Amino acid sequence: MIFSLDSNVLVDLMRRGRPQVRRHMQEAAAAGAALKVSTVVAHELVLGAHKSGRVQDQLELVGAVLAQMEVEPWSWEDALATGRLRAELEVVGRGVGAYDTMIAGQALARDWVVVTADVAGFARFKGLQIVDWSNPAGVIDVTGAMARLRRPSKD
Repeated sequence: MIFSLDSNVLVDLMRRGRPQVRRHMQEAAAAGAALKVSTVVAHELVLGAHKSGRVQDQLELVGAVLAQMEVEPWSWEDALATGRLRAELEVVGRGVGAYDTMIAGQALARDWVVVTADVAGFARFKGLQIVDWSNPAGVIDVTGAMARLRRPSKD
C-alpha cells in the first residue's frame, strides 16, 4: 500500500502533536507501506515556513521531515486526473481548493491512499481512498464514503 501524506499530517509530526499519528505512520512503514509526499504538499509546508516567525528553523525542520520520505514530483498523468476532478466538481457547483485538488488528483492517478485529518475536504473527490490517523481511537478509513456528485437543482 502507498500512503500519500497530507500537509496536516506532516505538520502534526513536526509539532509532535498527536502521538497516534506518529504511531500509525511507524506501523504503516513496519508493515511495508510506502510513505509518499507530493511536491504540492512540500510546497504547502515551505509556504508555511515562510509565513512563520522562524523561517530558517522551519525550513530546516521541513527538510528533515521530508528527507525521511519519498517526495514525488508531479506528472502529466497527475495533471490529467486533477483536471478531470476539478471539472467534475465545477460542473456541479462545488468549488475546491487547487492544492487539495492537485493532491487528490495525484493520489487517484497513482492509486495512493491519502492520509489526512481533513476528511471532509477530501471526501468530495469521487473514488479517492482516504484514511485519518489523527483519531486516538484508531485509523478511520473513509474510503467509499465520498460525497456523491449531484447537479445543483434548478429552482
